[in-house]
Amino acid sequence: MTKTILLLAILLAAVWVLWEKGLFTGNYGAALLFVGRRGPKMEGAQMTRCSRTLSHIVRLTGEAPCTLTLRAELTAGDIRVELHSREKRPALTLTRDCPAGTLEPGRYRLVTVLKGATGDYELTWN
Repeated sequence: MTKTILLLAILLAAVWVLWEKGLFTGNYGAALLFVGRRGPKMEGAQMTRCSRTLSHIVRLTGEAPCTLTLRAELTAGDIRVELHSREKRPALTLTRDCPAGTLEPGRYRLVTVLKGATGDYELTWN
């Protein structure tokens, strides 16, 4: 019993560390095709009939405010990208109608909501 509790504690600690570093992604939903890509200062995907929510931690670094730009080339559906502060409130929301915004450097939770989306999107920041 003690070994089981210890193993569970180690597993939970490992998941927490991965989440804090932004390497563990929480997501749920469905898609016919979803090919994601992530770089040091970008995130994007190609998808077909995708309805899902992606969530992970990102760190915006530097001294000056960061400019975030959403490029969405969708033939169907919709996309919304939100960056939540530590208080779990949306600090910035990007859509196809409002594709750019500015945030102070820091740690944010990036939430991407796709609804029946087909096409390609890319989020970049400086």
